[in-house]
Amino acid sequence: MGRDVRRRRKPPAPLRGTPIEGSDLPPLNGLTRPKLHEILTERTQEVGAEIRYKSTFSELQPDADGVTVVYPDGTTERFDYVVGADGVYSQVRSYVLDQTLAPRYIGQSAYRLNMPRLPEIDRIILQKGPKGMAGFVPIGPELAYFFYNTDMPKQERSQVECREQLREHLAPFGGLTGRVRDEFLTEDTEIVLRPEESLISPAPWHRGRIVLMGDAVHAITPHLGQGAAQAIEDGVVLGEVLAKYDDAEQAFAEFTERRYERCKLIVETSLAIGEWEMGRLPDFDNIAATNHVLEVMAQPL
Repeated sequence: MGRDVRRRRKPPAPLRGTPIEGSDLPPLNGLTRPKLHEILTERTQEVGAEIRYKSTFSELQPDADGVTVVYPDGTTERFDYVVGADGVYSQVRSYVLDQTLAPRYIGQSAYRLNMPRLPEIDRIILQKGPKGMAGFVPIGPELAYFFYNTDMPKQERSQVECREQLREHLAPFGGLTGRVRDEFLTEDTEIVLRPEESLISPAPWHRGRIVLMGDAVHAITPHLGQGAAQAIEDGVVLGEVLAKYDDAEQAFAEFTERRYERCKLIVETSLAIGEWEMGRLPDFDNIAATNHVLEVMAQPL
């Protein structure tokens, strides 16, 4: 009689780190983008909001009492407010800020792929190489993601090109990153390659009844893992101020006041870490800067 000789992997260790004082929250909460999308979608539907996918606008017509949204087919709808949460290449931004304002490519891009959460991945782990920074982030009991940041021209690449080039980038590595190259970078591995772009828009972040949030006003490079987190914080604060004030000007002014310096710190520190990784800030103290941001992030909104 045969026996099962398949290797059984030990369950991952609990996440390590310093919890927020006075809280039982974990020191780290990573999750996949599809899971985040699922959570947000379910909650949106629970409160009765309508979700329209693959929809856009051709023009916004603001006035003192609201905003008329003109759709590509010529139809219109009337709204009390328009929130531009439409990302790095926001189409709403030009209605609030200088039309020439745009994110800047910092000269660095990030490869990302999902992998099994090995027992060693009990925290965020960084491994520096001769031409880039590799890292691991736990995003579930059995799942982690791997990233590799390196300076490179901004351009599109096919999945085959991504795999081949990532293997070349990871050739000098041993340890965990070497295992990714040798065991998890297969022909079926889906790789995401994203340019790293940075932007902090000047205040105010609104004009009349149109307000901006998220990457539309503070595009954050991924070095501190704060892009989605800060967009969520924006949503929380924006909801609070709209419930607090009947006057849009008061609400949006407080929104920007509460968010601006916090987001600016994260944008600028993330950018500095990228510059340090590319050898442009040799005296930069990456650890001290990261710890300072984490301390600020633990403070109330």
